[in-house]
Amino acid sequence: MATRLGAWAIAALLLSCNDSGCSSGPDGGPGTGKRPPAPAVRPGLSDAGFALDDAGRPVLARVPTMIAPGHELVISYDEKIDDPVARWGHCLQRVVACSQANQGLRIDGCIPQIERCADDSGGFGCCPPACLEAYAARRSAGDDEETALTTTFFEGSCVSGLKQQLADAADGGQEDGGSP
Repeated sequence: MATRLGAWAIAALLLSCNDSGCSSGPDGGPGTGKRPPAPAVRPGLSDAGFALDDAGRPVLARVPTMIAPGHELVISYDEKIDDPVARWGHCLQRVVACSQANQGLRIDGCIPQIERCADDSGGFGCCPPACLEAYAARRSAGDDEETALTTTFFEGSCVSGLKQQLADAADGGQEDGGSP
């Protein structure tokens, strides 16, 4: 779980227009923004030449462990996972694509063009309506772009089920709060 969250956090950090911040459109406003390119088909790394682990998942990295000599930490990708963390990641991918499609422009012109998922649970290649609406509300309330992005998309509380999944993971999956 922590590794999956870390990967999305890194992707989120890549979201910046440039070192001096996002610039405005020609009239000083946010600019119209370009729609981000359509999301790619789900990655099919199983056929991309990666070695596979015992479960048939592509192995992204193998790291020798110092704790157990002769053993290694295997980082693999499971393209079949569809849970709140994966759906949150799909939304973050759309925000990053939006930023990349509009380099040098404020992201405000692009965010409304991100595909809306059918509901707040999210999905592939879209963002939950609650995330898009929360961003717009934060901007209308006077938050700058960075604060609005951080408190909506990056926080992820707008993705239905994410907070509970993270709480369960932090609790070791124990519903009673006890130790495993």
